Amino acid sequence: MPLARIADKILFFAHIPKTGGASVEAYMASKGRIALHYPFRQGWSRSTSQHMHAAIHRRLVSETFCDQSFSILRDPMERLQSEYRYRRGRGETTFDFNPWARLMLGLMQSDPYTLDNHMRPQADFLRWNMRVFDFARGLDPVFDWIDAFTATASAARNIRKNVSPSQEVEIADDVADLTARLYGTDMALIAALRGAGAGPGEPLNNVRAKTLEARMMASTILNT
Repeated sequence: MPLARIADKILFFAHIPKTGGASVEAYMASKGRIALHYPFRQGWSRSTSQHMHAAIHRRLVSETFCDQSFSILRDPMERLQSEYRYRRGRGETTFDFNPWARLMLGLMQSDPYTLDNHMRPQADFLRWNMRVFDFARGLDPVFDWIDAFTATASAARNIRKNVSPSQEVEIADDVADLTARLYGTDMALIAALRGAGAGPGEPLNNVRAKTLEARMMASTILNT
């Protein structure tokens, strides 16, 4: 969840795990100064600062402190598979995808901080005033927006951090159903972002206003 000062702008990035956030952080660091970015847990959160959800980061960064806040959303099933490949690639599990997914989704239900907030629903990281980007469109729209908002020249973009190794997985029906149930709000937001004629970096408030699905999620996402 770094803060970045680039030129005369302060940006707050809500880094949702496995949505390209490490690459975005590296891009911002190449253009300015980064703060609130620690690799270890601090006393004020059970997660590392990179992966704080909104209930924590809204206490540290007020709505008026930064010039703009933003985040990236990813299809929940794709995000879950990416998380699995990442853990498998690091040698943290030898399970096949479906047994691993059942275990991790079960743990997340009892403790959302599981795997340093990597399993937490994406909606938990958002504030309504944030701009949201669709991971499926790639990271160039994010970098373009950062450049334009800060009125700075583009930096090197050959940045790929924490990329999960490629691996095909077969998804069991019960895992697909459980993922849809646990991440239903995320799926509705993604559908709203893609179906509302939204451009890159659409304000979440606009997405909510444009589609019935997003409006219906208002009471279940953030109590701001």
